[in-house]
Amino acid sequence: MHKNKIAHRDIKLENILLDKDYCIKLADFGYSSRMNPRQLFCNPVGTSIYFAPEIHANMAHSGSAADLFAAGIILFTMVTGHMPFSKAVAEDRVYNLFFKGDQKTFWGFHERMMNKKTQNYAFSEDFKDLMSQMFEVNPSKRLSLEEIKSHPWMQGEVCGRDRISQLITPESC
Repeated sequence: MHKNKIAHRDIKLENILLDKDYCIKLADFGYSSRMNPRQLFCNPVGTSIYFAPEIHANMAHSGSAADLFAAGIILFTMVTGHMPFSKAVAEDRVYNLFFKGDQKTFWGFHERMMNKKTQNYAFSEDFKDLMSQMFEVNPSKRLSLEEIKSHPWMQGEVCGRDRISQLITPESC
């Protein structure tokens, strides 16, 4: 999509679908727009809990950087079962830790939340690094899609179709 110079602009869990072979499909291109490398978007569209901080600040923004920030929220939520923060603004107590550069407290908070579900849970250093770079406050320092795909955390084990089929049952849908 980004290779074709299209920004989705509303990446969220509700727009991530699986086909019959359990391949991910992105849906709802109602807010999508053509990207021009010399032009930034000025209007906030999409779902605010997935907005990158620059959109909340009403700043001109890159469609690809904003899409990848939202993808980071989705990835974090899929791994942990909960959102990383309520809103990517300095006023949000949890996201403010990124604004202040206090990632140790951010991860400690989330590990305590995970320990309510799973005893002695700890995030891998690779996962923390990937998420920290996807949630980077400065969009020009945020990872590109190619950098995300080549990140060490993304090189780990992948569930096959049979395992996904076992995890997704009619009772859970």
